[in-house]
Amino acid sequence: MDLSKEAYTEGALIALSSSVITAAVLRRQPTPSHCEDLSVDDGSLLSDIDRSWHLKWFSPFNFSGSPYTADPKTSDPDAAWEDLGVEFDYFVIPPDQGAIFGLDPQHNAMHVDEHGDVTGYIAILEAVHELHCLDALRRNLWFNRDHYASTHNASLPVQKAHLNHCVDALREKLMCGADIGVVPWVWSSDPHFITQPNFVRQHQCHDFEAVRDWARERQVKKLAPEKDLVIPEDAIFTDLVGEVPF
Repeated sequence: MDLSKEAYTEGALIALSSSVITAAVLRRQPTPSHCEDLSVDDGSLLSDIDRSWHLKWFSPFNFSGSPYTADPKTSDPDAAWEDLGVEFDYFVIPPDQGAIFGLDPQHNAMHVDEHGDVTGYIAILEAVHELHCLDALRRNLWFNRDHYASTHNASLPVQKAHLNHCVDALREKLMCGADIGVVPWVWSSDPHFITQPNFVRQHQCHDFEAVRDWARERQVKKLAPEKDLVIPEDAIFTDLVGEVPF
């Protein structure tokens, strides 16, 4: 065989093999979540949060529910949700990091501590807000509503607006993620069902506990609203959207 031709062939095979291996490795690497605040990777205080990926098996359809969907009259699902952080107070973004998040003191509220010093912009994490919304929807499911009616005193118009907001916020987040994972059907051993969807599938997930712990540790002590927040003289006010129910 011609040596130059043999060398060329070997080189081409090596290049092809390298390309195949590289493509396989890249296919195995988790891609970043693009449905996040664009400021999370800009060296902000959020860079302290572990954003690595891991594989997680999701739960099957369960007729008996879970600790998060248990009957509040006989169990304590509220404790399970509170452990997720649905009642966390806001944290503070330092003033010198406001620009990273597109914040400025004219538009964005800032926290004042017990000494009257401005500590930074108040905020909550999207994950905390989304779980808060999901918990609000859970409490207002028709079979849970009566149980919680005596402990949640918001007026009906405000409560309706809040729940509608939660539906839309979660809808937007789900559409933003546009998950293309598949849910296959399997044969069912139960005589009442021929097939059933199999939700026990692997997903690439961030470390929720790392996010929750970060948010828990950085909650700020809330004072009375008139002491907690100071409106600057040059404040620019943002209009509410829609028909305000009061």
